[in-house]
Amino acid sequence: MIKPKFINKEKYSSRSLNYDELLQQGIELIQQFSGNQWSDYNYHDPGITFLEQICFAITDLGYKTNFSIEDILLAHTDDFDLENSNLLIPPNKIFPSSPLTPIDYRKIIIDQEDTVKNIWINPVNNNLLGINGVFDVLVQLRDGLDDSQIEISKTNIENILMENRSIGTDFNPVTVLKKDIISISGKVIINSFVLGESVLAEIYSKVESKLNKELKFYDYEELLEENNYENIFSGPLQKKKFIKENELNHKTNEIYQYEIKEIIQSIDGVISVEDIVIYKNGVKMFNDIIPFDKDCYPSLDKDYYGFTTNKLVFERNDTSYEIDGVILNQLYDSIALNDKKTYSKKFKQKKHISKGRFSKKNIEYYHSIQNELPSIYGLKENEIPSSSNLKRKSQVNQLKAYLFLIEQIMSNYLSQLVNVRNFFSVEMNDQPLNTFYNQLPTDIANLNKVIGENNDSFLESLNLDSESEKVFISRKNKVVDHLLARFGEIYDTSLLTKLYNSIYDDLSDYEIELKSLYSKLSYSKAIVKLGRNRIKGFNYKLKHDEKNNFSGLKERLCLILNIENYNIKSALDPLLEGSEINKIDTEWTTKIIEIENGPSISVLTPNDTNDNSNEVNFYCPNYDSLKSLFLYAHKRKSYQIIKSKSNYNIIYNSPNQKAPAIIFQSKSINQCEEALLKAMKKFNQFNSDCESFFVVENILLRPVIEINYQLEIYSENNKILLKSYYNSEYNQLRDLRDDLFVIIQNKENLSIEKDGTSNKYQIIVYDLFNSPILKSENQFNSKAVAEKEKTRIISYFDSRRESKTAISSFSEISIKNNTLNKFPSDFKYSNHLNFIFPDWPIRFQNNEFKALIDQSIKEFIPAHMSYDIFYLDFQTLSAFEAIYFKWVNYRYMGDYEKLELESLQLIQLIMKCKNYVS
Repeated sequence: MIKPKFINKEKYSSRSLNYDELLQQGIELIQQFSGNQWSDYNYHDPGITFLEQICFAITDLGYKTNFSIEDILLAHTDDFDLENSNLLIPPNKIFPSSPLTPIDYRKIIIDQEDTVKNIWINPVNNNLLGINGVFDVLVQLRDGLDDSQIEISKTNIENILMENRSIGTDFNPVTVLKKDIISISGKVIINSFVLGESVLAEIYSKVESKLNKELKFYDYEELLEENNYENIFSGPLQKKKFIKENELNHKTNEIYQYEIKEIIQSIDGVISVEDIVIYKNGVKMFNDIIPFDKDCYPSLDKDYYGFTTNKLVFERNDTSYEIDGVILNQLYDSIALNDKKTYSKKFKQKKHISKGRFSKKNIEYYHSIQNELPSIYGLKENEIPSSSNLKRKSQVNQLKAYLFLIEQIMSNYLSQLVNVRNFFSVEMNDQPLNTFYNQLPTDIANLNKVIGENNDSFLESLNLDSESEKVFISRKNKVVDHLLARFGEIYDTSLLTKLYNSIYDDLSDYEIELKSLYSKLSYSKAIVKLGRNRIKGFNYKLKHDEKNNFSGLKERLCLILNIENYNIKSALDPLLEGSEINKIDTEWTTKIIEIENGPSISVLTPNDTNDNSNEVNFYCPNYDSLKSLFLYAHKRKSYQIIKSKSNYNIIYNSPNQKAPAIIFQSKSINQCEEALLKAMKKFNQFNSDCESFFVVENILLRPVIEINYQLEIYSENNKILLKSYYNSEYNQLRDLRDDLFVIIQNKENLSIEKDGTSNKYQIIVYDLFNSPILKSENQFNSKAVAEKEKTRIISYFDSRRESKTAISSFSEISIKNNTLNKFPSDFKYSNHLNFIFPDWPIRFQNNEFKALIDQSIKEFIPAHMSYDIFYLDFQTLSAFEAIYFKWVNYRYMGDYEKLELESLQLIQLIMKCKNYVS
């Protein structure tokens, strides 16, 4: 039996799409509110006819409202930037941050610099001043690079580190690791069922992996199957080489010989291993532990035919097995290829928001219900006969106006819907200042009969009635607060508004609220960058005035405090360039002037007053007076224009001034008005331009010249017998000293050589690798005398060894460049920042604003760091800036000798300021 088929009843996603339910609800509301006034609810009733059309129009609104969000946002249909305007940020931009941990730095360098095979970022723990936050950078480059390529790679790595340096940290110069060649000799007995080439290829692969494992790179799509976005994009963004964090191994600093033997023994087909010997750089290793220096990395010698000795030999069935080099290389390459994952594919962001299907006009267009009503109503174009009387025409217009009220609401609804992206926008430059959006239902025939001929004027009036300035400020603030809340952020404008009210007495409440709103919007637009660069420091390898070269913390503080210029700039220059500060010592005298039609008053006037001068000269006898000008000279109420017998005078007075002062005179009142406005504008500009501050990272003030040590061996009478051939690090010389008894015991390690400069003979001591390590303090005129001294040295060491005298008792490791002792040991170099502010701009004189600065620093400074805030006067800040700008310049140039001098001066100034504050 064939089952009948039915069309399923439509399931409406919202009530606005259900016409029947809307109509029923409309009738119920009519019954509820009309009482006995309206009793006929049949279809022929005109009111029900209107209700039907309204319900139908509402279903159209509901239909458009239920479009996908891409359609409503008009995504990618025009140049509107949803990402920056609505903060709809894709995962690859919202999750990544600047590097924070050593692993983060390793990821970003391996990703960006193709010559890097591996890199290690290690904290320096044994700093003589106990400084934390300095890192050694050890890099293993790919084979086959020449010297110039190596230098380019080092420069690129240093640039990447500086571009991403965390605040309060620093890096030592990049060290390119040298290769320690590990080779293996011995006999490997294999069974009858394996190829020797296969066994040797596997030995090479597993031993090399143990010594120096190759990093694997993964495809983004592959990782996305295993992880979520947050895990993949945690830390810095990897643009082409995705690395699993747990595969970033530690640098191999030592290995046990038995580990290599166990690896060989574990390979299938190996019966036994005999007489295994490990060589490092061709030198046989006797100890079980094979160490690798800090600046070296191990690499297995896989050139089977490169040595006649020091190689593995194979035996099968009591017969020597000859390795075929071609087969060996093919098998090894096959293993390496199977183990290797090197997806180095540039990451391409997918469009997470697909393109909208409609244009703005399509969605915003409102189709009037009047076009659907029966012709009897005469609402459509030319539908009413021209012969109709005035009453009939008036009735049509009255009905048109009645329906217009309803249609205007529905038309506005569509305008609001299509402007959702503008409603949630943090951009206000090219947009009207409103959160309610209106449009005229222009589809209504003869609309001018209802609203008049000027549509633009009606719409403008409608916009003004829809939203007052106060309502706009309130609603827009709530919208921006919502957008910030998505990122767990709050931006409180109450204090800024309060300060603006006290500073700008010429602005209305709306203008002040708008100014505060703009500061919140600026903060919102930068929210992604602020989160990403929260820990980031400035790049001292760039010039200090380079654009966008500032720390993430400074940028955030500038946005919170609404300071416009983030770059390092002088707080003094605007004042020095925009005024004649050198006239601060001008003498002023008290004078009595008679006001026209008024009393006589006592005023201050400069002695060198020139009636024809176009300059405004303020009374400023001391520094407190200068600060007072920043508090009051921008306000109109601080000035008064009065007329004396011969001139118009601008009188300036403030609460901190002992008497009113004549600052400008002219025959013309208009000229006085111009000069007054110019003076107010000038001090407004001064207050803005002088709002600059400096962030000083104490760790960057540490001594940076490498500390070199010298090893000295003393004779019986405490005279220097031998000294180190090269000055070096303390640990290297200490290790060298511990081996001297063994080295000097072998006479072949002592050589007599002629000095090319003095033409005399000198004793040189070489280590096991034939590198010079010591030289005699004295030089000798003949080789015979030098031979006697050589014999005496050997005998001296023999006697000391036999008597079991510690070598440290007749030797000393001393500092040769002694700049370190100039740096104070009680200065907090680690994890500390200093914030330097000028003390004269109006906001920096306000205690509530200072509290906001302190609160903001405390909230956003890294948790492990401490800080000090200094407000410096004109003279002290001038001294600071003179030192600081030299210091950042020497940092940029790499002139470390001059840098250390400026660092010392900055330390002294900071300590002096701190003691003064304390």
